[in-house]
Amino acid sequence: MIIQDPIKAAIWFALDNYAYPDAIFLSERLYAEASNEENLYILATAYYRSGKYNVAYSILSRNKYNPHKSSNCHFLRAKCCFHLGKIEEAANLLVEPINDDLLSDRIFSKEDLIHVYGENASFVAQLLGQLFNKLEDTKASTHYYTLSLKLNPFLWYSYEKLLQIEPSKVDIDQLFNAEKLDLKFSCGRKESIQQDTQMIIDNEQTLVNPVTVKNNSSSILTRRSSRLINSDQRSIKENSSAAKKLVVVDRPVTPVKRCRRKISFDKSKKIVKKNNNENDSTTIQVIPFDIAKNGVKTSERSSANCLIELIKKFAIAYKRLAEYRCRDAIEYFKKLPTNHYNTGFVLSMIGRCHFEMGSYEDAINCFKNCRKIEPYRLQGLEIYSTALWHLQKELELSCLSQELIQFDKLSPETWCVAGNCFSLQKDHEISIKFLKRAIQVDPNFSYAYTLLGHELISADELDNAMSCFVNATRIDPRHYNAWCGISLIYYKQEKYDLAYQNYKRALDISPYNPILMCHLAILMHHLKKSRDAINLLNEATKIDPQNVNIKYQRALIRFSLEEYDQSLAELEELKTMVPKESVVFFLIGRIHKIRGETHLALLNFSWAVHIDPKGSANQHKEFTEPNQTSPEELIIHTGHLDTSSEMSSTPTTTPFTQRSTYITGPINSNYSNISIDNSIDMAEIDELIDAEIDEEELEQDDEIDSEYPIDSNATEEDI
Repeated sequence: MIIQDPIKAAIWFALDNYAYPDAIFLSERLYAEASNEENLYILATAYYRSGKYNVAYSILSRNKYNPHKSSNCHFLRAKCCFHLGKIEEAANLLVEPINDDLLSDRIFSKEDLIHVYGENASFVAQLLGQLFNKLEDTKASTHYYTLSLKLNPFLWYSYEKLLQIEPSKVDIDQLFNAEKLDLKFSCGRKESIQQDTQMIIDNEQTLVNPVTVKNNSSSILTRRSSRLINSDQRSIKENSSAAKKLVVVDRPVTPVKRCRRKISFDKSKKIVKKNNNENDSTTIQVIPFDIAKNGVKTSERSSANCLIELIKKFAIAYKRLAEYRCRDAIEYFKKLPTNHYNTGFVLSMIGRCHFEMGSYEDAINCFKNCRKIEPYRLQGLEIYSTALWHLQKELELSCLSQELIQFDKLSPETWCVAGNCFSLQKDHEISIKFLKRAIQVDPNFSYAYTLLGHELISADELDNAMSCFVNATRIDPRHYNAWCGISLIYYKQEKYDLAYQNYKRALDISPYNPILMCHLAILMHHLKKSRDAINLLNEATKIDPQNVNIKYQRALIRFSLEEYDQSLAELEELKTMVPKESVVFFLIGRIHKIRGETHLALLNFSWAVHIDPKGSANQHKEFTEPNQTSPEELIIHTGHLDTSSEMSSTPTTTPFTQRSTYITGPINSNYSNISIDNSIDMAEIDELIDAEIDEEELEQDDEIDSEYPIDSNATEEDI
């Protein structure tokens, strides 16, 4: 019969060094030698770690074990079910030892999980949170994610998922409480005298006073390392003079109780061991065992508390981002230590914050720095590509796409970047193919569904686009860009009530987004709620006073309400902020025309034509023809007022556009589909010019008549 302990050690050693085929072979030999539950767990673990989930599941399913005694097997089998998509079976497996009926009660206490799963309770709770999230049981999912964090505050994934459900109900102080930390569940620390003894020996700098050697030669100290086999054999070469003076304190081979009696000395007691040479002696002062053990615990808890405080800082910043309080999030991220701030995770989060606020240049700079520090990080690159898409940086987007395809073809971010790249090149057919591939790689990547939905809108496939947006909201209910996509489809179908409801839901998710407020105000104006729309735009202006799009929409709505003085004042302010935006001058000219100020109207019309001689008239015709806008043009252009000094020829056709952020960001959009007769064409301008010329000729005739009055009785010959 083979002794099992060395084989087990060899298996775990192979697993730790990623030699999975060797670990599988040895674990099969071990299980053939002794078919017990412990060896069954080792065999299934070897297959699981090698990525063969179906084999591990089959092994655990075909062999009987006691779930109460072998909770590890039960937990591993549930993990296999999760990877294989057997969600209900996995949930049933985990709750079966607690309650046989999953339908009767899905929520169990911390004590119930600890009683069955022991130290693994936190990981079981996390898996239950994932499973019930898949089963769309938000209450149970929230309960188990919270429970996993209370047991083990180092489970960051649980915190991320908890914020995706309802960030406003997350209590950071309660979840990351150092006083309630239990190292047994967070670090898997087993209380044993042998481990404490080993730590005392190894940590001589903090627990044991330095060894004093009374001789003329320098002392030599060596650190022992444990061995699985022949651990108590020690040898010293006799032909070495230094070795003769070396004193080795071996771990006692006698039972632990005897060891405890031997080392329980008073603080002042010393051990003096003499060598063959009477002049050479070694003095070792030993700390009492209880004090040393407490020192170990204190050191561990101190380190764990420091880690919790660091994670708590991350948690505060990340919660601000989940609540879309992006400026606050950036400030909290900046408070992190420098070595943590200059990491890919933090820089990508800050880049996402800037993207949420519409600061695409700042977002791009953050992602560039992230790529320099961690070129292997793919998380957030779909946001990076969308920022490049917004700023029409085709070359950079193409280079990024090529790099990612060469680096990792099995990542959904890679194909989202490629999809954005071809979308920018107006090749929507290929873009759709790449985005579908992103979904194939990861069916739970909500951002891919959203991008695909917008591309399908460009192909006028509204039903398929709606399915994509619905799937995105199913995966991530707080993915508000998907709700905006649903609203866009209803808007195109002129179902303004449904569009308003979905946009209101998006604003409830991101209540601090001024761009969302702007879009909702446009829909409210369509629903004849113009006063409420203006009030909402006033709130948006308080959040972002320099947003020219909000000011422009407010001026348009005031124009429709015939509040010409207030609209003109708003437009005059806009004219100084965006001096190269033709639509502002056209609307100013329109107001002057209505007021009968023909000269000022012509002046503003001529400025608008000078700024944009090709596209301005067509743009303004589209104000009153929302349904004539092509889907391709609707998707391609961002449509925001140009704040640069360059001429803008961007059509302003509709209050929606394609791109937004992962947890989704501001929809920097085409704004103008408001029912206002704002159409100006060159024929109308010519008509105004002719009218002004005729008026000038009449004035000249009046002047002549006043200087040379004509007698009404005069004949033609007299004249």
